[in-house]
Amino acid sequence: MKAEDYIWEINREILIHAQISKVWHIISSEGHLEKFHPFCKKNEVKVWDDSSHEDSIEYNNNRILNRNFYNWFEGKGFDLVIGDSKGNDSHVFWRISKSDMNTLVSITIKPYIYNKGSTLKNFIPFFTYIRPKLANYLYSVLMGLKHYSETDQTVVRDQFGSHSWFS
Repeated sequence: MKAEDYIWEINREILIHAQISKVWHIISSEGHLEKFHPFCKKNEVKVWDDSSHEDSIEYNNNRILNRNFYNWFEGKGFDLVIGDSKGNDSHVFWRISKSDMNTLVSITIKPYIYNKGSTLKNFIPFFTYIRPKLANYLYSVLMGLKHYSETDQTVVRDQFGSHSWFS
């Protein structure tokens, strides 16, 4: 499904005390999730060149999802589809911008689950279960990026708390 086909999204942002060029270098490099993602066991690169970016993430609980980047905005962010082989695809949008001497990073997810079809049927499960779970997930990922960007120290497993879907 296209991003426009989903009804709702979850967005979180964080201010990182590092130059935008440093943050961009971190999030745009091969295997970047292994440096800062607290639920990532392995970030295997399939293709990583000027015209194409594809990788997979193996979470701490051994779940593997594929990531295909379809928009790349050099120095500003990217858009990707993350999903399994069954067509359970979510869209993710990373953006960075300069804020004084700091960098503002935002991640937006349009998840596939309870996010298409009947809004009436999906409203309660999405807003009472999916949204809080993904907001917590984004918080941990952004805190990991902040930690790594500011200290150059790799994040450890579940550093900002465990997650029932990915730990």
